[in-house]
Amino acid sequence: MVIVACGAVLPIRCAAARFVARRSALRRPNPISLAASSAATSSFVPTPSRCRSKLRTLLDSLDDGEPATIRSLGSAYELELPDGTEVDLHRAESIVLLMEGGIRTDGEVPSDSMNVALEILARPFLPGESGAWVEAVRLDIRALDVRALEGAAEIGARAGNTASAVELAREVIELEPFRESGYRRLMRLHLEAGDRAEAVRTYEQCRRVLAEELGVDPAPETNDLYVSALRREQPTTPNAAGSELEPPDTTPTHYTRNGDVHIAYQVFGKGLIDVLVIGGWVYPMEEIWVYEPAALLFRRLSDVARVIVFDKRGTGLSDRTAGLPILEERMNDIHAVLRAARSQRCVILAISEGGPMSIQFAVEHPHRVGGLILYGSYARIGRSDDHPWGLSQEETDRLMRYIESGWGAGASVRGVSPSAAEDPMFHRWAARVERRGASPGAALDLMRTNLEDDVRSILASVRVPTMVIHQHDDSVIEVGQGRYLADHIPDAKYVELPGIDHWPLSDSAKPELDAILDAVENFLAQVRGT
Repeated sequence: MVIVACGAVLPIRCAAARFVARRSALRRPNPISLAASSAATSSFVPTPSRCRSKLRTLLDSLDDGEPATIRSLGSAYELELPDGTEVDLHRAESIVLLMEGGIRTDGEVPSDSMNVALEILARPFLPGESGAWVEAVRLDIRALDVRALEGAAEIGARAGNTASAVELAREVIELEPFRESGYRRLMRLHLEAGDRAEAVRTYEQCRRVLAEELGVDPAPETNDLYVSALRREQPTTPNAAGSELEPPDTTPTHYTRNGDVHIAYQVFGKGLIDVLVIGGWVYPMEEIWVYEPAALLFRRLSDVARVIVFDKRGTGLSDRTAGLPILEERMNDIHAVLRAARSQRCVILAISEGGPMSIQFAVEHPHRVGGLILYGSYARIGRSDDHPWGLSQEETDRLMRYIESGWGAGASVRGVSPSAAEDPMFHRWAARVERRGASPGAALDLMRTNLEDDVRSILASVRVPTMVIHQHDDSVIEVGQGRYLADHIPDAKYVELPGIDHWPLSDSAKPELDAILDAVENFLAQVRGT
């Protein structure tokens, strides 16, 4: 804190005097007891008499204009400030009160005054000092700073300066990470800016912080705002990743646990059969809804089934984990999600790297699996002498180098759909999928896990109806992988379709995607009829 008298800073250097001057200034005319001042500065001035001596010496040395006076009242001190003195914290508090009043009455608050308050409150209070009183004042200043930031964010939003308001709202969360109202304010600002995805991410951040640090769930009003975000359509703009963002139902993302790991999942659709979708790579389920060609999978399924989707551990909205996720853990995640979704029996649609864990689950829990659909999948992803269809060491090394040095540009996602290579909207979505699907470290762990997975030895033990679908010229997983699965799973139906995309995600490839979904729907009808 700085005490300003007629524009000059009073050089109060003695620890005891600084304590009395600052605390007296903060308390305005209220006297400070001698015992309190002595106790607070005991490491410098052990007795009241020495404290008085230090104060007299200090005051005698002040010659910068009219001095402040610290008057001894027997058992207390009283600070008398010269006319024209201004205490910066008093000024900041006055501005915050004016700001809050202006917000309530739609009055104007000068931006220069608002900036002055923010600058004052951002200063450290008594750096290097400690003690109960000092910490208490710091907490008061932080609370006032939060009020100032909240007010400034509100004023910025009303003036149409959403970008500035968002940054101020984020500062509030940094200062008060358990303050739900701060998360709600930031969610509303994102929604006003048309960024539904960021509003959802803010909710998930709030949920994780409250769950991990306090063991509580968000308040009903926070959940209501989240549901509202899911329902809201995002305006189509040049920067939007997609145009249709609304899921077919408004059930929010839920969480279940496998051990200490929280797994995020959603349930939607009204069909008579349960379908569990296990996506490939790092695709977060929330981002699937954002890009219409990808969302078509969910929409078509929701017409004929009750659909359950989840983010695999280490990806999307599910917890990151220390070390490599082993196949047994990931298979148990499936069990936890089905239990949480109250699904007794389901058909599993496994896409790409979702295949191995699905195969193991079907072998170990056949009573829970009514059927298995393996699309663009494999039993072993790496190449070997007895498995020539896998990724070569050169291909694996190239992907690992990209994850290490270029992750977030979207290349690992763009490669799955060559037909969409010229679509700038797809490029933006692919980059966002990488950034929001996993960190580079998590993506590396996932890739290492995939390279270790090998379920060839249990294919013959699959005893549920199975269909294998593969594109003839799949750009990522060779068609030989799909043929191997169909050859080694008893009575598996094999559907090979023309196409180069690992996952068709362009308008030009829509007939290919329709053919895939038609095959899926026909298989579901057969399973439902048995």
